[in-house]
Amino acid sequence: MNIDPKKIFTQQEQQELYRMLRYIDFRCSQPPSATSVDEVNIDATTIAALLLSGWAYNETQLRNMIVDNDNTAQDALWVRRYRTIVSDILSGNIGNDIDEMSIISLHTRLYGRGRIDKHHRNTLHLLYNANAVQPSLSTAPASSIVIHPELSRLVEWLLVRCQGESLHPLIISAAFIYEFVSCHTLDVGKDEISHLLTLLLLQRHKAHWIVTSTPCRVMANDPLTYHRTLKGRENIGNDISRWIIYWIKQVYEAAQQAAQTHAPILPDAAVGRKTCVNNRQRRILDFIEKNQPVKLAAITTHLHKESINTIKKDLVHLRQLGHITAEGVLKGTVYYRH
Repeated sequence: MNIDPKKIFTQQEQQELYRMLRYIDFRCSQPPSATSVDEVNIDATTIAALLLSGWAYNETQLRNMIVDNDNTAQDALWVRRYRTIVSDILSGNIGNDIDEMSIISLHTRLYGRGRIDKHHRNTLHLLYNANAVQPSLSTAPASSIVIHPELSRLVEWLLVRCQGESLHPLIISAAFIYEFVSCHTLDVGKDEISHLLTLLLLQRHKAHWIVTSTPCRVMANDPLTYHRTLKGRENIGNDISRWIIYWIKQVYEAAQQAAQTHAPILPDAAVGRKTCVNNRQRRILDFIEKNQPVKLAAITTHLHKESINTIKKDLVHLRQLGHITAEGVLKGTVYYRH
């Protein structure tokens, strides 16, 4: 396992990455639009993660396992346990700190109970680096637990890169997920846990919108591309550029879907200025919110009955109020919604 994979992007790819990351950061900077976790999203995220992980059930069968609490089959119990963890992450009941013990805790919570434990002792044995006795996570001091060095190196790489690194944290996260799935430490469960870690990494980036839309739901629409990009031949010579672009795009599309499902309200600071925004300007704000980043030409096409000079004045007014920001110059200027 190479802890520092190559990231080689063309200029066009860099621009596209910047555009998507700029939008994701913008969405993360906005106030949460949903006051509670969407139960439908929890179910859909659970099902999508398991389908992407290669479970031999279809979506209907997995959904039936979730809703049928009387089904005590081993797989059904496991599916409901996985759903509970997804719910806890999205609800903020699980901290987003990622270290060796948090990863092991996820694995133990999934596999370390009853009969299921018999099928996964080898993984726990590897995770604990062949400790003579598997320690209790709740009682054993951290200094008494020896973690497998491969997992330790990977987590240390993540923590170091996230401190003062010039790369965007989501690019670092994409590389971490790739290496985690490639990690030989986990004998089983690494695919399922990787999707949980993805949610935690996005929580760390303040992506509050994942309570209504998650990347694995987007990826589940085309599982073949997901597997080919993550595990196929696209990553030649340890260059994982294709995977990073793919992963960021899934996050970007999930953020867009969340914006369409739950349009965020204006920040509180703008409420007092409500009389300063007329109906035409409100239409401009709504259009930018749903389609950002947008150029002037797209706005004038949308508001085809309004003159371009009127729209330009509206954009200046909205920027002065702090509702939008602009990047670029002249015809290359694009607008974002605050």
